[in-house]
Amino acid sequence: MVPRGGVKTGDDALRTGTIMATSLGLAALGVAALGSVADQGGAYATAAGPALSAPALAEDAARVAPDYLAVIYDAFGRTDEGEIYDTLAMVAGGEALVTLYLERMGAMAGVDYEPDQTVFEMDMLDLDARQFEGGVWMDATWHVMGLVGHEGHRHVRDNTYSARFEMTPESGAWRITRFTLTDAERITADAGGAAGQ
Repeated sequence: MVPRGGVKTGDDALRTGTIMATSLGLAALGVAALGSVADQGGAYATAAGPALSAPALAEDAARVAPDYLAVIYDAFGRTDEGEIYDTLAMVAGGEALVTLYLERMGAMAGVDYEPDQTVFEMDMLDLDARQFEGGVWMDATWHVMGLVGHEGHRHVRDNTYSARFEMTPESGAWRITRFTLTDAERITADAGGAAGQ
């Protein structure tokens, strides 16, 4: 286990991987994270920037993982089906795109209101990235705090999540193609009051 804020790469190097953002900063990060998507001789672009080989992607996991999660949270903050799908498709493909899209649509199903979420802070707690034939897998644990609203009420949510995601080249870019949530822990939840309070 790597200490809070540390990142263990395939070479067991320790690096810091922390991101703090306001909801506007997170949305801006999600938009700014979108780079070119060109295959450049075996090195694929990341949604987060320049072309990387699989070993370089594993080594740069401390920057890439938070950027990809920021785009996923940006997608989950939307309510239009097309916008949700298109935003997720910037960083996810294959099985993961379907899984993440259906997760968001399931959260919105059967409700007469538009749920909203605002992420205040996201902090990468632990990250292990390793190359495999054809890609890179990452085991990540992160903390996220934000405001979740529904039916005229808002609640502060302070959660920690763990997931394994695999990144493989798809359409000339590294995309999360498999995403498995392995743990979700609610640290605190403020009952809150009416929206706007």
